[in-house]
Amino acid sequence: MSRVLDGVEFLVRQAVREILDSYGIEKSQVDATPLRSSRICLGSVGFASHELRGSILCVGPRETWKALYIRGFDDPTMAAEPSEEALCDPAGEFTGMVVGNFKRALEAYGHSIALTTPLAVGGLVVRYPEPVGSVSRLIAYDTALGLLHARLDASIEEGFELPARPQNEHGASGNLMLL
Repeated sequence: MSRVLDGVEFLVRQAVREILDSYGIEKSQVDATPLRSSRICLGSVGFASHELRGSILCVGPRETWKALYIRGFDDPTMAAEPSEEALCDPAGEFTGMVVGNFKRALEAYGHSIALTTPLAVGGLVVRYPEPVGSVSRLIAYDTALGLLHARLDASIEEGFELPARPQNEHGASGNLMLL
């Protein structure tokens, strides 16, 4: 089971990297430590199939999402001080794109998942919700925009396998951020 979980986690890491790369955002993977910020925004998207279900959370300080929000406009003067609600939107949008890339990667291995609607929340203190599945993995990146966490929660049924190689190659998909 550990090999399968490692493979699923790899696909999540790859999905996060693809999105950051598509925006030209430099990043390095770092040890996952608790986020220390006065304001946090969190995006969450659930996924489910017969053998695999769970959620992916993307969490970061307000400053990280603000930098991504401004970057999305290509004109920093358009979004100099976005509202608190507007700052959490990128967390939901980013998470939706990550899960979309995760879904596409799983499909290359012959698995299909259904997705929930992205959810974005923010506040002074945001605690990670209890893990949805039987396993949880936290992935952390230090990006040019700030710290970003991605958490995979999953329940993997016996019989779920990831072949050593994708059954069909998938090209890089385009990413669109709607605000």
